[in-house]
Parts: sequence; C-alpha cells; structure tokens
Amino acid sequence: VFLANSPYHERNWSTYRHRPARARQLLERAGCRRGADGIYVCDGNRLSLRFTTTAGVPRRELMVRLAQAQLREVGIEVVPVFGPASAVLGSPDSLLVQGNFDVLLFSWIQGPSTEGPADIFGCQQPRNYTGYCDRLVTRDLVNATQTLDDARRVGLLNRVDVRLARAVPAIPLFQTTFLDARKTSVRGVVPNGFGPFFWDSENWWLAE
Repeated sequence: VFLANSPYHERNWSTYRHRPARARQLLERAGCRRGADGIYVCDGNRLSLRFTTTAGVPRRELMVRLAQAQLREVGIEVVPVFGPASAVLGSPDSLLVQGNFDVLLFSWIQGPSTEGPADIFGCQQPRNYTGYCDRLVTRDLVNATQTLDDARRVGLLNRVDVRLARAVPAIPLFQTTFLDARKTSVRGVVPNGFGPFFWDSENWWLAE
C-alpha cells in the first residue's frame, strides 16, 4: 500500500524472498513430480503458466524473461504472451478485465494520496481486476479515505497491507523511479513515488 520510499512504509511483504529450494519443496509436498524436461506435473497437469503483458515495452519483456528463467529453476514453465495494450489492458474485452490469463504483468497508476488502494482492493471496485474481496479490508480502506487523522489513516492502511500480504491477490514486483530536479531556492517540495511532480505545489515557497 505504501511504497518503499514512504516514511509510513512497513516491511509487511518481507517474508517473500527468492528461495528456489523452498519452492520445490512446497510443490513436492503438494504431490507434484518433475517430468523428464524438469517441469513439474501436478494432478496430471503440466505446471505451465501463460505470462501475459503488453508488447513493445522493453522493461516488461525483460521482466517476463527474468521470470521465465527463475521459475524454470523451480520446475515451472513460463509461456510468454505479448499483445497490444488495447487487447491486454485497455478495453472491457481485454485479457485483464476478462480474467483471461494465468499471470498478467501490468501497473497501477495512482495519485500521491491514499484514495488508490480502495479502488484496487475494495470489494467490487472499478480497478479490482483480481476479484479479491475481504469485507474487513474494504471497511478499513473506506475508513482510511474518510479520516483526516494521519496517524489513524496510516495505521488502517498498514493493517490492510498485512492482510494483503497474507492473501496475495497481486504480487508487487518493483517501484518505478522518477527524477525530480529543481533549484535549491524552491523549498517545501515533497517527492512521491507515484510521479505527479506538482501534487503539493500549494506548499512550495521561494527562499530569499
């Protein structure tokens, strides 16, 4: 919920790490067995995932190749599926909206305030593409967007983040970086991880 450069960020997702041996152990405990090609078969089904994202975006294509190599290490096949943004993300009939994928790589673009998570993880909300629904999470999200008390809002949202880390409706992979440049005489600028540079410009001032 809070990005890594936020003063309110807590390491709620820190239990998820790159542990190939542990992944293989969990698969075998579930009854999966590796085939001759090194890919696990579970209940007669080859563990092969369609990894979908938009074509022509080098960063996303690189991420699919990295995921393919890392998952192959634990016996999971990744089949890349690249398509135009309109077919993958941008319409009511897109793969994302229809849920027609095994794994889909995309990004949410939010403002620097706290309204975004409610749209993404609240029950039946417009950007909740995963279908995740937890009434306690929705309650806390609604309360967080309605309170003016910063400490209470931060507490509610980090409580939401803990529940999301347990349920894993989506997997946060990385935070995009932005470059802010300004003269040293411009004071009061507060950078944020979501990008809009002028979001708090009413609080800027010029030093003499």
